[in-house]
Amino acid sequence: MEGSLIRKITQDYFDVDAMASHAKLSMAADAGAYYRAREMDCKIDATSHMEAQAAGQLPQGFRPGDQVVADYQQRNQQIKERSQPMIRQRHAGN
Repeated sequence: MEGSLIRKITQDYFDVDAMASHAKLSMAADAGAYYRAREMDCKIDATSHMEAQAAGQLPQGFRPGDQVVADYQQRNQQIKERSQPMIRQRHAGN
């Protein structure tokens, strides 16, 4: 898979060997204990191993959001530079 966008999921996203989840726990009253409710289902924190260990991903370190912001800043600067002569002409004509 070298050279492709398919690779092991890194911990930048989540740990595939210890994915946070919940485990169902059922408790029932027995002869030695008294519970107000006869049965109770609870969920406790647990971790699980994910079967999917690889996925299609963008290149490591590539952050499209960073590029978009840079593009907008550059474009806004170009618009300001182009509009300055027009603004000066309007004010000079008054």
